[in-house]
Amino acid sequence: MAETYEFDWTQIDWNDLYPRLLLVAEGKLNRLAWRGSRFGPIPGGQTSHDFVQAAIEKTKGGFRVWNPEISIFQHLVGVILSDINHLANSTENQISHCQKIKAGA
Repeated sequence: MAETYEFDWTQIDWNDLYPRLLLVAEGKLNRLAWRGSRFGPIPGGQTSHDFVQAAIEKTKGGFRVWNPEISIFQHLVGVILSDINHLANSTENQISHCQKIKAGA
């Protein structure tokens, strides 16, 4: 685990930040193809809330290191987009797409 920056998480205005992060996640999820179709089922049934929560947990836990030279919003957006892109390129998403093609759907 990487070294974490000492940050007072209670100082974040979650009522402002969280909805903006959800909007970013939802927008990205809606622009990608899931299992071969736009708006298809996302592998694992994940939602925008799941990606936002995971980004926060990874940052708080030190698994994703925040460079304090950028805002916490910018950092969390980067984590969210990265995680969504990894899932979109995952074997699970690709295999489901290939199975759909073979089945003639």
